[in-house]
Amino acid sequence: MQVGPLKDSELVEYVKKKSAGWEEALSEIMKRYKNSLYAFIYSLLRDKHLSEDKLQETFIKFYIAIQSFDSSKKISTWLFKISHNLCIDYFRKKKEYASEDSTVFEKSDSDRDSTAEEVRFVIEKLDLESRSMLLLRDALGFDYEEISKIMGIPLGTVKSRISRSRNKFKELWISLMAEK
Repeated sequence: MQVGPLKDSELVEYVKKKSAGWEEALSEIMKRYKNSLYAFIYSLLRDKHLSEDKLQETFIKFYIAIQSFDSSKKISTWLFKISHNLCIDYFRKKKEYASEDSTVFEKSDSDRDSTAEEVRFVIEKLDLESRSMLLLRDALGFDYEEISKIMGIPLGTVKSRISRSRNKFKELWISLMAEK
């Protein structure tokens, strides 16, 4: 079975029906989304091993619940919602939030010589919600409606939170530039 050219919805149907080649279909779904999901999870959790665990959990939950997935919907939205919820659950269980995490790395001045590093540095300083909003919209390119579904909040709330998050980013960016 040639899974590469198949659409996500077709792959999901193979997995749902356990048709011949369903393992390859599941593997292809994982291959398509593992990098972007890992990047998203890591940006929230800031821990390589924990992020790898949450990535695995995302795919396990996806597989367990695949029968309830509506193939007419975007698989990426569902996968990112699962991973986001796993991260939120982690923080709830730990009763800590990324913005209060004392293990957040501090970059030295020599590490901040590129714009990309400076952007990462500022994003690391944002609270979990702001970081999630900006990453989903600006880094991963989800539209407002998809973010609404991933985050489980109304569309208008998404727009205002993204605006607020961008303003926070801008304030932190200006502060960082003033230090230089």
